[in-house]
Amino acid sequence: MRVESQLKRSAIETLRFATGDEALCSEIYAKHGDTLYTKFGQLRPEIEAWLKWDDKDANDESDDEDSKSTKKAVPEKRRKRLLDTAT
Repeated sequence: MRVESQLKRSAIETLRFATGDEALCSEIYAKHGDTLYTKFGQLRPEIEAWLKWDDKDANDESDDEDSKSTKKAVPEKRRKRLLDTAT
């Protein structure tokens, strides 16, 4: 049996967020870049705080109704999976 593989950068990049939480992972990666892989221990508290963020924090940042976000805190089970170094 022959197996064909395409090891192109674009094909590999799609695997970066293949954990089921692609939207959250891509947001975190967009903010921190490759330092996620080299200094995750230092960034973990900041990322964990961001994942716990909820609407009451949005009320503190701005009084403008249009700029308030509807982002909710990430459930604890998903947070644990996202903060796992293997993920």
